[in-house]
Amino acid sequence: MQPDNLAICRLLAELKPLLEGAYVNNASEIGKGVLKLKLHTKQGSKDLIITQWSAFITKYSIAASPKKTNFTAALKKELYNRRIMSIEQHGLDRVLEMKFSDKELVLEFIGDGNKILAARGETIACERNEDWADRKTRRGFPYSFPKAKGINPAKITPEELGRAFSASKKDAVRELLSCANVSPQIAEEALHRAGIQKSAPANSVPESGLSALADALAKIFSEASEANGKAFLYNNFSPAFASPVILHGVNAEPASFDSMGFLLCEEFAKEFSSLPRAEETAKGQKPKKDLAGSLEMMRSKQQESIKKFESLALESTKKAELIYSHYAEIEELRKAVLAGIQSGAGEKQITERLSGAVSRGNKAAKLLRKVDMKKREIEVELE
Repeated sequence: MQPDNLAICRLLAELKPLLEGAYVNNASEIGKGVLKLKLHTKQGSKDLIITQWSAFITKYSIAASPKKTNFTAALKKELYNRRIMSIEQHGLDRVLEMKFSDKELVLEFIGDGNKILAARGETIACERNEDWADRKTRRGFPYSFPKAKGINPAKITPEELGRAFSASKKDAVRELLSCANVSPQIAEEALHRAGIQKSAPANSVPESGLSALADALAKIFSEASEANGKAFLYNNFSPAFASPVILHGVNAEPASFDSMGFLLCEEFAKEFSSLPRAEETAKGQKPKKDLAGSLEMMRSKQQESIKKFESLALESTKKAELIYSHYAEIEELRKAVLAGIQSGAGEKQITERLSGAVSRGNKAAKLLRKVDMKKREIEVELE
């Protein structure tokens, strides 16, 4: 799954409060193109998984590969015990920039994905050497960000849309994809919210429609930047599409997740078995330890633990309700036992006195089962 720039926007909103101020304790590879950073955060130790196309905090315990790479070695050397000063999305591109005091770790979620460690504008190390038409990602070369594919959709104006649409011979959705940095799914959603047919000629859209379209784009990206919003997985697209907003123009029921990070973590767990492993040999032999199986086992154990916890919580709730409903009798019994102790009576004498009270119809005394003066406890039976 390759999340679009809108999903990355939500992901940043979720990660920012946790990652900023955190310290890097370790860096390792868990699969080809999949990095794990062990971080010390305000919430304790966390594992940040960085795949070719996304980054998220995992709830699973994933073993690192014994194989070392030049890139992970460089990260350990340069970033060990270094504090993350900030993490930002470059423009609204599928690029995150993690800043340290004098270095940057850039995560490019475009193409086949890449991770670049840079300092003072120069590449120190990168996961993959790449040559593009306008830049190179190689050690010793100046680092420059990928060129944006269009206007920032969160800031696009009706005038900018008007200049693009009026001179276009395309339909509305194709022109929007040409001039703004949006995915096809979000382009169609924005047009739907603005009341514009996606197949309408772009040059036929009136000024009022362009104004509504600019407002729709701004609102969509505003919703995406909310850190506590839900995330939605639309399986009717191929591949499945992760969205931080409900797509009102899509006639399908999405799967709902508590966060974008949780959605991506769950999808990663399912897809991990199909990824090339860092431990695979040159002959293509798989390692004895099945990491995907380990993930599934971990998930199964966690689900079992949740069920046990829910069962214990239900049992505790029932006990609390019983205690509350018999509070007056328990308090009366406690005072009677305390009075007996203060008068010098022993456990046997106190129990006999209360047994006599039972025969006289005392409801509180009827609850008593045992007095343990050594432990300073009384045992009662509630129905």
